[in-house]
Amino acid sequence: MIPDTHSLKLLFLARYYLSLDLLAFLSISIVLQICFDKKD
Repeated sequence: MIPDTHSLKLLFLARYYLSLDLLAFLSISIVLQICFDKKD
């Protein structure tokens, strides 16, 4: 059975963008935490 390269590409892109979203969310939360820590 030959794997469908188009769906594989879409799956890879989806995982790539999901990981990017996770990284962005993590960095934003870290920056927010630092800002709140500096306020106190």
